[in-house]
Amino acid sequence: MTTNNTFVAFARDGNLEGIKHLVSEGVDPDTTNVAGASAIELASQNGHGEIVSFLLSQGASPDPTTTTKPHSSALIYASTNGDLEIVQQLILHGANVNLIDDAYEQTALIWACAYGKSAEVVKTLLDAGADASIKDVNGNTALVLSEYFGFDEITSILLQNSSQ
Repeated sequence: MTTNNTFVAFARDGNLEGIKHLVSEGVDPDTTNVAGASAIELASQNGHGEIVSFLLSQGASPDPTTTTKPHSSALIYASTNGDLEIVQQLILHGANVNLIDDAYEQTALIWACAYGKSAEVVKTLLDAGADASIKDVNGNTALVLSEYFGFDEITSILLQNSSQ
């Protein structure tokens, strides 16, 4: 396994000591594996907040660093999972709250509203400037999806936000 793949696998698996060792050996915190996934994305996807925090402290970008439209992002993963701590860290470090993925053309807010795991994540995204009017590839907004899946508290937050 190449160093890049090992580095990203360490992030995915929650191996903070392995991450720290490879960074001390000169591995770029924005390194991606052969599939194009970054360490911060996979740490966020798997709820490894300490690794996300460490990577950000080492200068990792909170957003994908490729020039192509991203399949996803650390913020999308954390928002989908309802991981408020990671969402807050990423936003604090400048994550683009309106970044659109290339699969469904959804933002972190749309994903958070479709999965309904955390009303606090939805509030945090909105407070950080997430645009609730963005539509996905099927023409759905965050509100449409939260209503469809019956997430009443999230729907209420979105409605309150739209009336302001």
